[in-house]
Amino acid sequence: RGTREQQLLLSADGTPPNASLNYRFGTDGVIELFVDNGTAAAGDDRGPNLCAVPDVEEFIRDYNRLVEMASHGVMRSYCFQRLQLLTQAFKMHVTMNGVVENEEQSNLLGTDFYRTMKVDNHIHLAAAPSARQFVEFVRTKLETEGDTIVLEDGQSLREVFTNAGLDSDHLTIDAFNVLADYSVYQRFDNFNSKYSPFRLAQMRKIFLKVDNHIKGRYFAELTKNVFSRFETSKGHHCCAEMRLSIYGMERDEWLKLAKWVLTHWSTNVDNPGPVLSSHNRWLIQVPRLWRIYCRKGQSKGITRTFQQMLENLFSPVVEATLWPEKHAQVAEFLTHVVGFDSVD
Repeated sequence: RGTREQQLLLSADGTPPNASLNYRFGTDGVIELFVDNGTAAAGDDRGPNLCAVPDVEEFIRDYNRLVEMASHGVMRSYCFQRLQLLTQAFKMHVTMNGVVENEEQSNLLGTDFYRTMKVDNHIHLAAAPSARQFVEFVRTKLETEGDTIVLEDGQSLREVFTNAGLDSDHLTIDAFNVLADYSVYQRFDNFNSKYSPFRLAQMRKIFLKVDNHIKGRYFAELTKNVFSRFETSKGHHCCAEMRLSIYGMERDEWLKLAKWVLTHWSTNVDNPGPVLSSHNRWLIQVPRLWRIYCRKGQSKGITRTFQQMLENLFSPVVEATLWPEKHAQVAEFLTHVVGFDSVD
């Protein structure tokens, strides 16, 4: 009934006539979306709520009910028998119709496994280039842009390598040490170090970061090279779902990332343009780094709260959705994002 009453308040486009949408990020971490149409009661800045969110107590009550149902003996026995029945039914189907389906598959013209579109997912963008691609890219930059200033302290790319005791002879796949092996199994410290060539944080910042002195240009050019591999692949069709990270450390992270993706990188002669591809969609992953966020604030003498981190993560998304004309770059970037994920 409540949903029906809300629907009656809305016009064909989903909002009341002459109304504007607004939102509020509550102190409980819940975003409320409401209609600001002048019908709010005195002392209340909100109109009709378009998204009634259950409170924490109701959520916990429902969750405990689901756990109780899932752990009930009768329910578990029924589910086990149901799975057994489905398994036997599938085996019967394979026995009766396997030959017929194989014949139909062989008679399909113009398609096979290699011509079927495949999507590579769960790929962090920093790990998207192959080791050979990465090494060749760094070697090319060192040879052609050695005098480019790449760090805030005024160091050029050649000076960074020289100070680290490295030259072009060190640019090998083995020396880079970016290939995953047995050492990364259940070792996040080793896993993260694989993202830093020569295990030098400066190298990672220069080549694999969006926010640096060169505004992420090297990372953009390297990413465009990876996209080119998907777009020009012959004999098979592959797309990707690359991942970018939003940490919630600062409010402008979304804007910086949107600018990096949408910038027309003309310096990449082979693959100019924004960091977009018809063969890729972006997925945003949110690392659970509350303790690091809190410690960074303490080191600066700033008291940070979990609520502030949530607002940094989600408020720019809501604002760009409600008011795309005010947040054009973030709104455009979101049209290329297909999902969110929370990671360690």
